[in-house]
Amino acid sequence: MDSVPNFSVGIPTYNHGKYVGAAIESLLDQTVAPLELVVCNNHSTDDTAEVLARFGDRIRVISPPEHLSMMANWNHLVGQLRGEWVALLSSDDLALPPFVEALWEGTQLAEDAVLVRADVDFVDGEGQDLGTRRRRVPGVTSPPKNFLERLYGPKVNFNAVAFRKDAWEKSGGFPESCRLAGDWAFWLELTPFGSFTTVSVPVSRYRKGHRSREEEHARLVLWAEDYRAIYRELMPRIAKELGVSPALVRHAMRSRCTNFLSRLSRSLPNESREEVARELADWAKDCDVERALERFRAGERFGKRRFRRLRRWAATLGLSNG
Repeated sequence: MDSVPNFSVGIPTYNHGKYVGAAIESLLDQTVAPLELVVCNNHSTDDTAEVLARFGDRIRVISPPEHLSMMANWNHLVGQLRGEWVALLSSDDLALPPFVEALWEGTQLAEDAVLVRADVDFVDGEGQDLGTRRRRVPGVTSPPKNFLERLYGPKVNFNAVAFRKDAWEKSGGFPESCRLAGDWAFWLELTPFGSFTTVSVPVSRYRKGHRSREEEHARLVLWAEDYRAIYRELMPRIAKELGVSPALVRHAMRSRCTNFLSRLSRSLPNESREEVARELADWAKDCDVERALERFRAGERFGKRRFRRLRRWAATLGLSNG
């Protein structure tokens, strides 16, 4: 099998013995092999170590000195990889055969590329197909437009992306203050350093719906806390660096919070709303969407807020404070 120089693939894992073997097999079955495949076992307490041992020298297994937070473990893994370009795959997901080849081709689309994104397929906990998320426009997005795209949300799936390791180093890596949304925060941090490229090829299978209701409930609060910090602290700093109007960030923050509540209003049972509303109260106050929070608390179902105004502002303001 042909191999790609300077392109490393890593799998961070913790207590995913049920899934990690399939993730590794999917990366060993590529149209083009990476420079290396490294698995970082974050001191799992299940049978993950035994599963990894079955692969022998076909993979390299590492561990941090002690158990780390998720983002810290990602950073530890990236720091051990040798390639100029890095791709990571969650240990409960699967790579499709063109994962390495398609992402590597995306690195060649722009001399200043720092990130490549591709499409993903969605599967359930048992691997049954749930459809594909397609990117709208293949090609190259340069700063500050790559930052503006991130105002609406990540627009990048963790399991369908590659990034330059030197840009990871310059940006400070995945922000370890985040617990779940550190990948989105990292994509934002990368935007000033160069272009993002897009290849319209599904390269991975993202597993959804395999967690318990209790786990998903707890994660909702963590997502909200990360979103609040990203909009309050990270986005204004990068917007200033790129000359993007702070009005765009404020409007995006309000829209994101409203849409988060909208999604919950259509999926969360009424008996769970009061607890979640208390957890989200500070974020809603920051965003001046307390009315939407009260509608959510009262049991209403309401639609998403559209981003047309934000896009119009981006065009008329020329992405700048003037």
